[in-house]
Amino acid sequence: MHLRIITSIALTCGFLPGMLTAADPWVAPPAAAAVANPTPDTSATQDQGSAVYAKNCQICHGGSGNGDGTGAAYMYPKPAKLSDEAIQSQADGALFWKIGKGRNLMPGWKANFSADDRWAVVRYIRTFAAKGPGAGAAPVASATASGATAAGTKP
Repeated sequence: MHLRIITSIALTCGFLPGMLTAADPWVAPPAAAAVANPTPDTSATQDQGSAVYAKNCQICHGGSGNGDGTGAAYMYPKPAKLSDEAIQSQADGALFWKIGKGRNLMPGWKANFSADDRWAVVRYIRTFAAKGPGAGAAPVASATASGATAAGTKP
């Protein structure tokens, strides 16, 4: 609760937006971008990525990957729309590096996710493009605070 109040004050006063810039390009190092995804492109890998995404990413990026999760309402810069060409055109290695590194309000997940889980999330992010330009994927099940999952669909 205190964090929410402090964040609201910082946003209102303009401190936080001045520190966080959406205009700066976020480019993975060439060596990281060149790394090939070692996970198979299967429904099992996508399901693994979907589960990790639902628990950790959906709150900000939204169930359809449109950057419209419940946590995104007060964020600046806004979370990326994962179906956009700017995201989908990036190499798997670049996305893997960004998931691990984090930027601005997006935490780096390297310490929290295994490499296998991060690669599976990359495979799942690719499903957002499969639904058509700007459409995103179908919503995924989301975990509640009690650990139960809400009904949702998987691509």
